[in-house]
Amino acid sequence: MATKRKVPGFGKSKGKQGDVPLYPEGKYVFSVEDHKEKEAQNGLGTTHTYRLKTIDALGSAPEQEEMIDKTYFLRIYEMFPDHNQFEEYGHIGTDELKSLFLATGADEEVKGDTVDFDLPVGRTFVGTVKQKDGKDAEGNPRKENEIRKYEPDEQA
Repeated sequence: MATKRKVPGFGKSKGKQGDVPLYPEGKYVFSVEDHKEKEAQNGLGTTHTYRLKTIDALGSAPEQEEMIDKTYFLRIYEMFPDHNQFEEYGHIGTDELKSLFLATGADEEVKGDTVDFDLPVGRTFVGTVKQKDGKDAEGNPRKENEIRKYEPDEQA
């Protein structure tokens, strides 16, 4: 007998769309298109996902040019003070978030420690993308991208 139950998001899903593209190392101009956040199930942090659109490649390699108009998902984990590793690692997400805000100019609208996480949306910045070793959901080794340096977009 078949089991029938609700699967959230099934109706909107477009099915598996292939792998997320691996960016060649280099500098890119990104536009921040969207921000979503999801609190961790344990309530000790939030993952901020910024959807970026690549609007320019600042290198001459043809592989970099192929990334123009592609989507890059930037995930930043904000660790809350109640997390048992906050003292040791809590600064990592905060530093990356601050780098994004500085590069987009959104920091000028932040008062103290109260942050509107949507402020970078609609702004641009230059990101230096590097490749690093990571693992997929099954634990298999793979290459991943990360933005190592955030700079203002001088063309904006």
